[in-house]
Order: sequence, then structure tokens, then C-alpha cells
Amino acid sequence: MEATRICLVRHGETSWNAEKRIQGNIDVGLNEAGLAQAEAAA
Repeated sequence: MEATRICLVRHGETSWNAEKRIQGNIDVGLNEAGLAQAEAAA
């Protein structure tokens, strides 16, 4: 029987994350750091 591998990945950083702003329904794009995080996760 093969083991199942589960990987949890959180979203990358946005400019609002960096400013410690609360996010809700607005879709804020990734900043440079977030894009680098997404690329590293891929």
C-alpha cells in the first residue's frame, strides 16, 4: 500500500499582507515577494 502525500500551500504575500491590512472580499494581487514564493512552491 502506497502512502498518500498531502501538501498544504498558503497563498503568497500581497502588498496588503506586508502593510498588515485586513483583507476580505477584495482580490489583491501578489507582490514581488509573493510571486517569488509562488514560484518556489511550484
